[in-house]
Amino acid sequence: RDRFNPTMMAIYNFPRPVVIAINGIAAGGGVGLALCGDLVLASEKASLKVVQVQQLGIVADLGANWLLQRAVGRPRAMAMCLLGETTRAQQLLEWGAVAEVLPAEQLLPRALECASKLAEVPPGAVLATRRLVDEAPACGFEQSLEQERGVQRSLCDAPHFINQVRAFLG
Repeated sequence: RDRFNPTMMAIYNFPRPVVIAINGIAAGGGVGLALCGDLVLASEKASLKVVQVQQLGIVADLGANWLLQRAVGRPRAMAMCLLGETTRAQQLLEWGAVAEVLPAEQLLPRALECASKLAEVPPGAVLATRRLVDEAPACGFEQSLEQERGVQRSLCDAPHFINQVRAFLG
């Protein structure tokens, strides 16, 4: 509660996009850490393994239960947690837990490329996108549309948007 949860919340609420690059096995609490980013990339060597239930007789932690269920769906999250089997990069890609799988030597350059691109995005747009995506499963479609409208109204008044529209029209 005093060390790990605040660390995970700091990553999850970080005001800039968080790019995660997995280049090996992320096991135990590492699963939650690996999935906590906004953009999760993996090398062909990457894998996730929830060891807590099967090997230790405790529950997955560091947000793995919440993050896994959202990334791969309840049935797969339950299997990963209860069976403790290693889930490899290609399977994670097919299930939607990672955005890309790359050769190991291309992982860091791609992560840095993405981070540079995301550094140009206004923080308000990132935070709003994160919030809208995370809240969407609990909302009805109409409520989601209304939340998007409210966010758009405020972001469309921002200097970044106005400058980008002027540049496009110019």
